[in-house]
Amino acid sequence: MKASFVKHFEAGLEAISASLSKKQGRKGYARIMERLGRLKERYPSIARFYGIDVEEEDGVVKKISWTLDDKAQARFSGSCYIRSDRADLSDKELWSLYIMLTRVEEAFRCLKSDLGLRPLYHRKDRRLEGHIFISVLAYHLLVAIQRELKKKGSAHHWDTIRDGMASQVRITASLTTDKGERLHIRQTTDPEPFHTLIHRAVGIPTKPLKPKRLQVGKVVPIQPGVMSTPASDSAPSPAPVVNLGQDCHSKKPIAMKYNRRART
Repeated sequence: MKASFVKHFEAGLEAISASLSKKQGRKGYARIMERLGRLKERYPSIARFYGIDVEEEDGVVKKISWTLDDKAQARFSGSCYIRSDRADLSDKELWSLYIMLTRVEEAFRCLKSDLGLRPLYHRKDRRLEGHIFISVLAYHLLVAIQRELKKKGSAHHWDTIRDGMASQVRITASLTTDKGERLHIRQTTDPEPFHTLIHRAVGIPTKPLKPKRLQVGKVVPIQPGVMSTPASDSAPSPAPVVNLGQDCHSKKPIAMKYNRRART
């Protein structure tokens, strides 16, 4: 049991430490401490025996190191006994049945929290059934992913996978060309070692989505106080003029209106 706790906890620590060596990794001190806090909450029984040293400079974490206290050996030493009237089952089969109870409890906990099975705000039966169906379908997908990971030797908990994969995101860079056209480039950030491990285990590319490029027509700057209309082949109609110093509904100066909101 101790070996399992140590394996999962140190896997989380290694994932956080690996993100520090990546260009797109999140290295902020507050962010790293938040990730360490969530990891300790997930494994409280073993986390209290670890001494974690975070080296930071100007708010940026440079290195994470950890040591395991010798008291952990005394805390987790001992034997576990299972009492059963099934004399026809072997020790391995009895242990498998016992662990199955833990997995069933974890499944219900995952459905209720991570997969959003509850709370239910629907009133119609068909909407309730649809909500439950989607949650159960998501759980089947989750189990299939974990089964593939287990075949590849990865026994990470779903929370660890979700938090580790959250650092790979899609980003959009927007710029204006010399011709006045607006260009949007959307791409996936470079994968970290933990991302690569998960992607290869489930058989998908390390960058699942290809880069996209969207080019918009010429951007016409809007003059102060004038609402512009899109250009067309026909003669444009006169653009309506709006006084930016006055609210059209209340007939009061906008500055006074915003100041009143700020005070409340």
